[in-house]
Amino acid sequence: MPGIKVAMLKKVAIVGGGVAGMGAAQRLVGAGYRVTLFEYLPRLGGDCFGVDVQLAGRGMVRIDAGVSDFNPDTFVRVKGLLDELGLPYRPIVQDATFMTPDGEPLYYFRNGELRVDWPTHAAARFMSEITRFNRECVEVLDGHDHADWTLGRYLEERGYSNELGAFYAFPRAMGCFPMPNDDPANYLVRSLVSFWRMHGIVGRKGPATRMCVSGGMHEYCGAFERWFTIRGGELRCSTRVVGVVRRSKSIEIRAVTRDDDHLAFKVDHVIFATNPNEVVPLLEDPTDDEISIFNEFPYQRARLAVHMDPKLMPRDRRAWGSYNYVIGSKGDPEVRPTITFYPNLMTGLPSKVPDVFVSMNPHIEPDEEALISNRFFEHPVATGKTHLATARLDEIQGVRGTWFAGSYLREPFVHEQALATGQDVAERLIEHGQASN
Repeated sequence: MPGIKVAMLKKVAIVGGGVAGMGAAQRLVGAGYRVTLFEYLPRLGGDCFGVDVQLAGRGMVRIDAGVSDFNPDTFVRVKGLLDELGLPYRPIVQDATFMTPDGEPLYYFRNGELRVDWPTHAAARFMSEITRFNRECVEVLDGHDHADWTLGRYLEERGYSNELGAFYAFPRAMGCFPMPNDDPANYLVRSLVSFWRMHGIVGRKGPATRMCVSGGMHEYCGAFERWFTIRGGELRCSTRVVGVVRRSKSIEIRAVTRDDDHLAFKVDHVIFATNPNEVVPLLEDPTDDEISIFNEFPYQRARLAVHMDPKLMPRDRRAWGSYNYVIGSKGDPEVRPTITFYPNLMTGLPSKVPDVFVSMNPHIEPDEEALISNRFFEHPVATGKTHLATARLDEIQGVRGTWFAGSYLREPFVHEQALATGQDVAERLIEHGQASN
């Protein structure tokens, strides 16, 4: 028909309703594609989600249990999406505490100021080293000279004290989820610093002001559902894709609903916005290249416990921070990365909300009766080698109508990168459609 773009007739299935899938859906719906977004959970958002907490007496409140904040200076795609959805956001409290595994607070920061019961000269020297490290470590991101340097090597080569590593750099590194379950001295310093810079923790201009959506970051997921469906997108939550069959002229998506209804959909393109280890099992005819490439993306499982057990916090309540890091010794903590967040302080929850804590790989087991939510999730691991697999994957993007997105494609593996890969692959799909017209 004259005047109607072929792209408007194209059907695209997106497998995975995390932020990468939402980013792809956002771009494609805006370009006139017919988009079906599949998510096996009853909600969108992936690792951005909230949990309900019982208030004293009646009522519930939902708090962030996954992604809890963003740095507007570097999370430009996330900020753009929030603005598109019309969601307000505000600064969080960035206070951090460093404690021993048994809860003894060694020092903490309040409004950026060091609070410590040390001799004045020792405290001043320690703070000077922290300031120097936070400003200068971004040098490792310039060029490739530090590509294979570990954090331990960097601290030694740059003349930092043992105390700076043991009491600051190592425990803070252990609080970064893309890091492997290993001694923090062995973490690749470029991967670590790129993560910190994205979050505004390090940089030559000093720390950034991080933000959260009013009401919690999880609010944007529901807002996107409404935005997407109003614009004609088809949303299928609680629907698990079990197979993708690529034929000569179409792609068949096979799925099962929560009610065990078996469905089949024919589309022109499919975007996998899932964890990399989930792709090949869904393809009914994976190629040798696809199998080989996706075996090169490392990942690990982490545990996320939402609870009300204060024994994972500093023993002195006055030292409770938004971010509570563990200063390990002799192999403590056993599982890394580990950190405990305190959302009541971080996001300024009302006083009627009881104390709630979010612990990643808890270094102490919370009491069972204090658990609100306990789940495992899979995440990519920074090895410094994923760029090789990413380059190979880029060569097969769009082949047989198959596309790929997700944070694993772009270090550091944060929410911003996941969203960017989804939006970018959608743009490539659109360009591909325009070129083939």
